[in-house]
Amino acid sequence: MIKVLYDYRAWELQRYGGVSRYFYEIIRHNVHSSNIDATVFGGLYQNKYGIKSIHGKNISVVGKEIPYFPKSFFLFDIVNELSFLSFSKLKSGYDIYHPTYYYSHRPPIRAAQVVTVFDMIHELFLSGRSSRRFRVFRDDTIKDKATTIRDADIVIAISHSTKKDLMDTLGVEERKIKVIYLANSLTAEVREMPLIDEPYILYVGGRGGYKNFRILLKAYGTSKRINEQFGLVTFAGEVSAGAEAEEMERLGVSERIRHINGDDSTLCNLYRYAQVLVFPSLYEGFGLPLLEAMHYGCPVIASNRASMPEVVGDAGILFDPDDEHALIDVLEKVLFDTGLRNRLIASGYRREKEFGWDIAAGKTLDVYKALV
Repeated sequence: MIKVLYDYRAWELQRYGGVSRYFYEIIRHNVHSSNIDATVFGGLYQNKYGIKSIHGKNISVVGKEIPYFPKSFFLFDIVNELSFLSFSKLKSGYDIYHPTYYYSHRPPIRAAQVVTVFDMIHELFLSGRSSRRFRVFRDDTIKDKATTIRDADIVIAISHSTKKDLMDTLGVEERKIKVIYLANSLTAEVREMPLIDEPYILYVGGRGGYKNFRILLKAYGTSKRINEQFGLVTFAGEVSAGAEAEEMERLGVSERIRHINGDDSTLCNLYRYAQVLVFPSLYEGFGLPLLEAMHYGCPVIASNRASMPEVVGDAGILFDPDDEHALIDVLEKVLFDTGLRNRLIASGYRREKEFGWDIAAGKTLDVYKALV
């Protein structure tokens, strides 16, 4: 049996989603295996995935869920770092250490190390500005990542695009990298009526910088054929303000754009009834909204950059994210061609099923086995 240790970092950083969701799914799908004995050092955590509730005889959780306190991260990070350091010195016999986020100094754990890298956004897009996390030593994310990757025996990359970025940016040897795709976790049944009472285009996520929302805004505002017949709904991120709001006013579409924040059930509803998801990002390590949309029968239009072609395959339409006219062209095709929409929906259902957490967890377990 392989003894695997996961640390506290993801559980203290996030209450929902992202990295913590990834580790929750990997651990949840593997603890039923007779080949693994998992310990999760959660420390003091505010994460809501309920790691203590993961059922399986082969898991132990060290830690305590605490109530959410805004701006409390610094204090809990100090406590957790010191507690994990003591735990690492006292406990031994682990075969694999899989840190759930990057560290500045490796803890004293005698075990092979696996690290998962989700993207190279900091290195490629944020290196010119401050990217410091509010930690006890205030170490830089870029430096922490390089340190953790250097210490690792195997690096899991969530796409071939991320693998290439690891090799090009940090010089990681190809033999050290294993590509294991993510999967969709948003699978709740949609029972409600549509939240939006008109046909609409959907955009999901933050809108600044490399997310490239501006190209969708320009395309939407430019095509009267589109903006007079379809609304534009943005989910998550901040309410439009500043230059973005001014651009909406200039294009005359402020009244046609709605911004919504909400929980998973809200997002599921938006996917189910949207005419199309537009995902114009210049860079993603993977791009989970693409699979989420496919699961709910929402056709996908996505950027042809980075990992998006890998995820979309033949189940969506790709476009040049620097070309608003290319986006207008594919939008009009999808919105006004019922046959094309139906083909994309059917292809999306099939494509999304090719990715699964059981597959990702199994391949991760294979990585552990190869190091023991």
